[in-house]
Amino acid sequence: MKKLIVLALSVMLFITLAVAASAENVEYFYVNSETGDDHYSGYTADEAVKTFTRACNLAEKTRADKAYIVITNEYACPKSVGEIEHTVPFVVTAHDGTTDFGASGAKMVFGSSLRYVLRGDTTFENITIEYTKSLNCVAQYNHITFGNNVVTKRLDSDVSGLYIVGGWQSPAGSAESSLDSHITVKSGSFYYIIGGCRQKPTG
Repeated sequence: MKKLIVLALSVMLFITLAVAASAENVEYFYVNSETGDDHYSGYTADEAVKTFTRACNLAEKTRADKAYIVITNEYACPKSVGEIEHTVPFVVTAHDGTTDFGASGAKMVFGSSLRYVLRGDTTFENITIEYTKSLNCVAQYNHITFGNNVVTKRLDSDVSGLYIVGGWQSPAGSAESSLDSHITVKSGSFYYIIGGCRQKPTG
């Protein structure tokens, strides 16, 4: 009887440890360009940081399995956005699983003819992305995903649109161009999806 109890306890302990080991370590960081402050923790909507870059820096420091960058207001990007180098996969969203900030107007609004440049694996989901003329999302051979419920909207009548570039944009002549692209699209509207590099080398 004692052996059976010990065996049962051992099995339960093994299952508990297996579940704990398999649980994904996920962190959330909130951004609000109006009410946020880059001295805040970023861990809640009330403690949102002010800038996207600050949220990315905090996310990378956690060494989590995945980090959600939650946009909680209409976040304007008047200049091109270049991510920091990151090994933690980012998810850019306006929904944290509980609150849909997009329902109250949260979104990313890019200026004219800009770029969003990845420096690590990044997913966009449950978010509206607006832009003028064109927007180039340049993966630089990182994994780029447009997941569920992404709305892409051009704010003018230009004939161009939103590009996904799996490789480099205007790479230097010595840039490695034989790498594999990783592009996943589940939602959104795009002008071109380019597996490799776009435009001629600059070097």
